[in-house]
Amino acid sequence: MKSAFARCAGLNLLSIGILKQSAVLGNVLLCIGEISDVYDISTTSHTFFANGVLVHNSDTFRYVVTDLCHEDYIAFSNRRKRNLYGNKGAFSYFNPGTEHEYSNKIVYVVPNVNGRFLLVQAFRCGEKWHLVDIAYRQTASMEEIKSSIKEHEANPYIVECSNAYFPMVRELRETLPDVRVAKEFPDVDKRIAATSDYIREYFLLSESKLEESEDYCRFLNSLLDYNIDSENKEANIALSGLAYYIIKYLS
Repeated sequence: MKSAFARCAGLNLLSIGILKQSAVLGNVLLCIGEISDVYDISTTSHTFFANGVLVHNSDTFRYVVTDLCHEDYIAFSNRRKRNLYGNKGAFSYFNPGTEHEYSNKIVYVVPNVNGRFLLVQAFRCGEKWHLVDIAYRQTASMEEIKSSIKEHEANPYIVECSNAYFPMVRELRETLPDVRVAKEFPDVDKRIAATSDYIREYFLLSESKLEESEDYCRFLNSLLDYNIDSENKEANIALSGLAYYIIKYLS
């Protein structure tokens, strides 16, 4: 039960940590000489206010997290602080409501990492890359994977995979314009470390997708949970693969 509460708090705190300064509603006095930002996060049935930790209007959730889940929450918080992208403001956003001129459109696919299928759709706008859509799903269905890839516009499509997925790639080439294969990288932690600065500098998130897409949020959670000793590397493997391809072939 404690771990379930901690996971719930963690998911919601992610939304707090990546909000832009424009989302701040105001400040509240914590003690003499100190203030803290106040955020308003709406759900379908409740409104939550966040001030350090996520709280319910009745403060019940604050006590659940801090009292019952103290160790779990501290572990979660420390993990995020040690993460490559854990600093506040590490990611910036593009405005999906604005009409952008894109010079390149890439879909980067990793069909299987720990049983999860990952797809990152990125469009180039000037020097920046907009992460316009994400697929992050627990599936081994070839049909579902192929269908998801075909639904996303790009040229080229890059599939980082083992030999077992070559038949799928051949099928995709029958209907998609430019499908390429990237071999699985032998040391993903080195690639993740080598591309992290580029990702922070040139990759922009979509605010609307964070609000609308569970896949997008799960992907970002995975990205922020990474450290070199963790088993949760799926999102970082896909994003570092995309960054590595861009740096090598398009920079």
